[in-house]
Amino acid sequence: MNLSDLISPKLTFNNVDSASKKRLFNYLAEYVHNEYPEISEERIYQGLIQRERLGSTGIGLGVGIPHCRVENCHTMIGVLLKLAGPIPFDAIDAEPVDIVFALIAPIECHQTHLDTLSNLASLFSKPSVLKNLRHTKNKQQLYDTFHQNLVLDVENSTTNDADKYPDHIAKTS
Repeated sequence: MNLSDLISPKLTFNNVDSASKKRLFNYLAEYVHNEYPEISEERIYQGLIQRERLGSTGIGLGVGIPHCRVENCHTMIGVLLKLAGPIPFDAIDAEPVDIVFALIAPIECHQTHLDTLSNLASLFSKPSVLKNLRHTKNKQQLYDTFHQNLVLDVENSTTNDADKYPDHIAKTS
């Protein structure tokens, strides 16, 4: 799945005021349910909580990627938030989180869900991406910056992939 297809301006939020991870999960469930009323707000919330009990989805560098798979979800859904202030998240580096990308997936999307999480973790592990996102002033700027960084990330990985192959060996896809 292309990461740029995951979010829309309607599911991008800047300066979200949340004092805790549980409150954040409430907001996330509400935001997704408002755009996708067929998906139960309570199931989203419970799915995020249950997944978090398995281990923190805080990946470090102030980033959280909470995620779950839920019934009545027919496509991968992303929600991008920049918080008004960092919140405790039990992240692997013990740093609080201020950038959140939630992923809600259909029950049957096992491998796509895992692949998407891997791609998100890779993108959000880049300090330049995080710096750009943290400097945004409004939700449209946050949305645009996310997409611009995806394009740069794809261009850089394509360039780097091309550099891996000698001129006499054609890369096949």
